Amino acid sequence: MYSIKGVLKGLGNQKVYLTNKKSGYSNATKLKIIDSCYSQSDTFYFKGSVSGPDFYSIEVPSINNSWATFILENSNFTIVGEIDSLYKASITGGPQQIAYQNYKNLIDRPFYKNYFSYNEKAANEKSNVYKDSLDILLKKFNEDFLGFVQSNPDMFIGLHELYSYAGMKMLSQSTQLSSFKSLSPELQKRGVENGIDVLFNGGLKVGDYLPNFTMNDRNGKKFKLSNNYRKYVLVDFWASWCGPCIEELNKVAKWYNRKNSNTFEIIGVSIDVNRKHWVSAIDTHQYPWLHVSDLMGSSSSFFNQCGVRSIPQNFLIDQNGRIIRVNIKSEELLIFLKEQRVY
Repeated sequence: MYSIKGVLKGLGNQKVYLTNKKSGYSNATKLKIIDSCYSQSDTFYFKGSVSGPDFYSIEVPSINNSWATFILENSNFTIVGEIDSLYKASITGGPQQIAYQNYKNLIDRPFYKNYFSYNEKAANEKSNVYKDSLDILLKKFNEDFLGFVQSNPDMFIGLHELYSYAGMKMLSQSTQLSSFKSLSPELQKRGVENGIDVLFNGGLKVGDYLPNFTMNDRNGKKFKLSNNYRKYVLVDFWASWCGPCIEELNKVAKWYNRKNSNTFEIIGVSIDVNRKHWVSAIDTHQYPWLHVSDLMGSSSSFFNQCGVRSIPQNFLIDQNGRIIRVNIKSEELLIFLKEQRVY
């Protein structure tokens, strides 16, 4: 069980939410209100239980874009601050939250204090002064990060940060893999279930098999990818709010012919979280191909299993489910299909 006692100066008597928000607002985040209560004289309380540590936030709906984020676990928490600067509130309680704060103060903030400045100057400089400084900074960050995870194998923040850096240059491949192996078996399992091993390798590549999936189409009918094997399939990740996605799909729509669906099919996989927005976009742009979504946004297991970091993103698979192109453009796709005598 967890308990949360909060005292926010200026809060008074009003509604307070406990949500699953991990950071800022995102169109691809499936936000949930975990619990709510009414404060009395600036004070609020929550009690409950969670299956494992994760990021949650305290929000006050009367204050726009204001929240306090922390790692919640089954422990006692105290939140003290002011309603006008909720994000600055002091949050204490639980070893997971302590580890999170230690990581931010000892490793994360010192690293980013100089990283962006060094990186920009190293790219523009004629000498190697800032490049050398950047190399030293990155080396220390890698050492500090690995050391932190090795000393805190059960701390969720280690896995969370590995997701952020997986496949990116700030942490070397060896640091990423060593850090992951240093995590507890439980956190490693949690990571693999959400595709972190795919992210370590930079996502799915040509020659890999696209994971099979089952999702509902816009009418609530279940669709299974493997049922469409034996023909070329373009699996396209998009969303109603993604301008570049719409721009590219509009190009495809100009030449796509539904009559060729026996030899070529498009499966639009939306990472929307709002069904109304998703269906409206399909109707507005009149995309005639198949559309599916679990409406889980970036929390979708299929999205993570494919190692997708951003959209637009697509995978062209052959008749056996093997990836033959990644992020193929409309013009290139049409040429390929004509060469294969599909069009």
